[in-house]
Amino acid sequence: MKREALTILAGLVAVGLVVAACSAGVGTPSAEKGSLADESVAKLVQLVKSDKGTDRCGAIEELLRRGQPVLAEMKKAGAKPMATTTPPRIDVVYSLIAGLPDGHYTRNCFGLHVEAGTPREKVVTMGAKYGFDLAEGSRFNPDHSPACYVMLLAGKDLVGVMKDVLSHEASVTLVSLNYVER
Repeated sequence: MKREALTILAGLVAVGLVVAACSAGVGTPSAEKGSLADESVAKLVQLVKSDKGTDRCGAIEELLRRGQPVLAEMKKAGAKPMATTTPPRIDVVYSLIAGLPDGHYTRNCFGLHVEAGTPREKVVTMGAKYGFDLAEGSRFNPDHSPACYVMLLAGKDLVGVMKDVLSHEASVTLVSLNYVER
């Protein structure tokens, strides 16, 4: 009887370990990441243009991961250095890979474009996570483009923060530079 109970207990523990490993993704490739790693640059560019935030983020993350080698193909697909306060998303990704263009823009602030209905609190939480601040009382309107301008926290890198936000936050539709007249 004791032996049967131990066998059943061992079986339950084994099943629990398998379930826990699968839930954590151990031993099983992510279908989304795996499929994007095999996608062409042209397909990733199309996904960057998607209205679906998770598709957009996954494609951006993959293009950023591939880095400089994708620039020529992105250029063939129409990407170019960003030059306006509301550039095409693919131009932003291109610029984050190639390096930001020379120009008259602040190096410690950027425009954040979000999906309609995104609450201010979500942007504040994002800022704490990625290293920027939406100052209390500053303008925020998710129906405008950009919805707001955010300030980098001390020691944060403009390109790094823009990459992180654009590739991980599905409610962010675009990031842009804060151009100034000189």
